[in-house]
Amino acid sequence: MSNKEQHKNINAITISAVIIAIIAVIIAVMAFLGYRSALDELAEPMVVKTSQAERNDMLNRLGTALENLKQRNLLVSIQEGQDAYTMMLTNDQGEYLTQSQSTGYVTVYRNDNKAIRYQEYIDYGADSNAISIMDAVYGMASDGEVEVYGVPDEDKADGYTQVVIDIRGWDQIASMYNRIDPSLGEIMVGQLQASLSQSSDSETDSSQVDEQSSEEQTDEQTEPQTEASSTEVQEIDTLNFRFLFIVYNETTQFDSAACYMYFDNADSEDVGWNSDSLATSWAITGLVPIEKWSLDTDWYTLDFENYLNWTDEQGEEANELLRVTLADLVDMTNRVLESYSNSTTDDNTSDTETEANNESESTESSEDTSNTTEDTGEITDNSSLDEVSDNTSSVTE
Repeated sequence: MSNKEQHKNINAITISAVIIAIIAVIIAVMAFLGYRSALDELAEPMVVKTSQAERNDMLNRLGTALENLKQRNLLVSIQEGQDAYTMMLTNDQGEYLTQSQSTGYVTVYRNDNKAIRYQEYIDYGADSNAISIMDAVYGMASDGEVEVYGVPDEDKADGYTQVVIDIRGWDQIASMYNRIDPSLGEIMVGQLQASLSQSSDSETDSSQVDEQSSEEQTDEQTEPQTEASSTEVQEIDTLNFRFLFIVYNETTQFDSAACYMYFDNADSEDVGWNSDSLATSWAITGLVPIEKWSLDTDWYTLDFENYLNWTDEQGEEANELLRVTLADLVDMTNRVLESYSNSTTDDNTSDTETEANNESESTESSEDTSNTTEDTGEITDNSSLDEVSDNTSSVTE
């Protein structure tokens, strides 16, 4: 966020139970649907340069997919580690709400490019999220500021378009964030550099601790290991992002995306997916349609801009606004889960009734039996799940 002054100390936020509840519901919806994106299924390919015609086609598909994504009301699962997730709720008005599974922090994104983050304190200002970052990367590629890569023919997924875009070095990273808000580029680059520096310091300290520990056991192997570790830390002086976008061709719908990091100056075509230097930053692995929703107008009228000067009463008003919003979203996601559950129950009931009717008909006519067997053979658990997916319009926009 762009405001980095000392935050006003307001009352602690007592919303952890609601946060846990909504995250639990979202995870339940994902698990219930057995959701898998194309990102889960695809091998990690190398990248290849594209012709101008291929580039234009890929960017047209990606642009349409991102616009379609922003016109939907969705539950979005963003994986940020082995067992770490951020849950994101989106709507067709450009408003978002994210919740970190690991910290419990909540960020509310208004459609005027301002965000309110609830942590130990309330923070307010310009901020980025996965959707705004993907938009910025697409914009840079469309304007010819960065290269667009495809994947080799043998790695292409049937029915999908895979688009790879690399953001290389601090200048391009700053440009990416400045597309979201002109104040963000310098701030985010500073934060990323500080984070890398802290990580380097921690690694160096860890190496020194390991060295002292090893010296107590043996004087032989410590020094070479410490030197290698220190050299590795010092070489991390730049940062690059690699974005992989996957678009479902038949409907030009956004399927999934991932953001990776690497720290060397190798050409993009030489950076392998399985390289030791390529690490996952985040990945969008789940999209579930939900009911239409929007932020209350109080999110725009409450004087968040002057939050540093708030009274305790104003701080509590902001806390209550979040409590009410989260409670409403919990109710909504519960309705979504119930709707999917009922759809599946209805399908299973229909299957049972069909089988019973077929059995009854089979006792009356052997000819009917053969026809019935063919009909019931088409009613499977898989077709039932497809019908659940097709029926999502009843709980979406």
